[in-house]
Amino acid sequence: MTNDKDTEAPVLDQYGQPIPKWVNIPEKSRQLTKPMIEQLLKPFPPEALETINYGAKLTTIKAMYIIERLNEVFGYGRWVHHHTIIKSDTKETIALGRLEILDYDVVVPEQYGGMRGGSADSYKGAVTNSLSKCASYLGVGIDVFKGQKEKAPAKPKPQDEAEQIVTKIKSELNKMQPNMNGQTALKLFRDKTGLNWTSFNNITLAQAKAGYANLISNK
Repeated sequence: MTNDKDTEAPVLDQYGQPIPKWVNIPEKSRQLTKPMIEQLLKPFPPEALETINYGAKLTTIKAMYIIERLNEVFGYGRWVHHHTIIKSDTKETIALGRLEILDYDVVVPEQYGGMRGGSADSYKGAVTNSLSKCASYLGVGIDVFKGQKEKAPAKPKPQDEAEQIVTKIKSELNKMQPNMNGQTALKLFRDKTGLNWTSFNNITLAQAKAGYANLISNK
């Protein structure tokens, strides 16, 4: 005799996938609140961004920051990123994924994600790339995808930084003895620091830092 419970048709989600019986299924009528939307739209810190090379250099968001944001807004285990690898060879891996929010009436279009190569890292990269694109439909990282994220200021080149420090050295020397010419300033610098500089030009960053620190300590 067949048990009716064993033949009971599974409950399907909005994509036609069976939902495990242990999952608590709320009514799909809850809308996202304003605070939730504001949290989804919240900008990420600069360290959340990374550059990937996929034909061109692209700025994207590290996967763990996306996962953390979804967990914060919807709860741990209350969202699912369904995905399938639809192509993988030595050149590239492509994943097709969709994001399902279990407790809210939210539908996110399927999104492709890609990564160069066919290794395990490429699989992971393609899937997380798909997740990032799906999450962007909810506003996650929207400033990055709109190209509005401020770029981190470029680090000064060592030689440029060295020249800036030498300028500070000259300024300190001028405070000690105004209106000196270059050779007089250089002699005063040698007298104060004991460093045998022959010129203020072509000074390395390490020399400039040492020279400035020595001068300040011997003012």
